Parts: sequence; structure tokens; C-alpha cells
Amino acid sequence: MGIGTSDSAEEFEEQIKAIEEMGFVNLIDEKLFKGFVPYGISTLHTDDDDDEVIINKCHSVATNPVIAMAEYWENHTHMAIASGLKSLINMIIETCDKYGAEEIIAVLKKLIDDDGAGMTEIMLKGIYQTQPDVISIGNPHILNNVVSGVIPDGKFSDDVENFLKKVVETEEE
Repeated sequence: MGIGTSDSAEEFEEQIKAIEEMGFVNLIDEKLFKGFVPYGISTLHTDDDDDEVIINKCHSVATNPVIAMAEYWENHTHMAIASGLKSLINMIIETCDKYGAEEIIAVLKKLIDDDGAGMTEIMLKGIYQTQPDVISIGNPHILNNVVSGVIPDGKFSDDVENFLKKVVETEEE
């Protein structure tokens, strides 16, 4: 069994003990400074259909924002794979509802016959749909007060033009 492949906490502890018996020490014990900072992580998704902004917030206690981002991205990868699998399962269910078991088998065979390209496309589309539009990492007190929204196409340039007219009172400025 490979290292870390057990779901058993006891087996995992035994693996750690065996590693330490080989002379490996825990990296946290080797750090000169064991400082940790609470980082806020805010992800923003926009729904193209109704211009709704969906904000998800979480936090991570890490030594720096790069580690916090890595922890977030690991979690995001798990969510993305789950989304991809859900897309694939939904495709199977829809095919089953429409045609029946024999057609499902034919479709699945077709998906894997082309070196899995069809199945991979379905899976990856589900994964890419989970990509956030914006990821912000930083002070949770500041991130909590960020206000965001979606501006319809064309409106942004009008708003900027109106703002500039208010700010610039003379042609010279």
C-alpha cells in the first residue's frame, strides 16, 4: 500500500511513525518561526443568465498567502472533480431516461472508444464550469467588506464617462 492511501487514522499514524523511525522529522518542528496568519479567501462567480454575483467565503490559517491559495486550490480541485463526475452521471441518467440500458452501454462504449476524448470532454466541461471568476486572498476583515456586482455590457463605459464629467470640470483638466 502506498503512503497516505489508507482511510484508517490508525494506519496513517503507523505510517508517520515508520517514517520518523527512518530519521525523517516533521517539517513544522524544523521551522525557525512557527507563525501563522488567518487569511480570508473570497471567490466570486457570476451567473451569465441573470447577472447575479455569488460570493463564497472561507478562511485558512497558514504561514503565507501562497500556502492559503494552495489549500484553497486543493479544495477547489476536489469540488471541480465532483462537478465533473456529476456531469457525467447526469449524462448517463438522461440517456437512461430517454433510451434505456442498451443505449447507455452503447453511448458509454462510444465515449471510451475514442481514447476517452468524449468522456474527458464531458468531465472537463463540468470541471471548468466550477472555475471562479475572481479569487481574493487577504485580511478577512477587509475581504468581508468588499462589495461587488455585475455591470451590463456598455453600461460600464457610460458610468466611467459620467464619472469623468463630474471629476473634470474644465477642458484643461
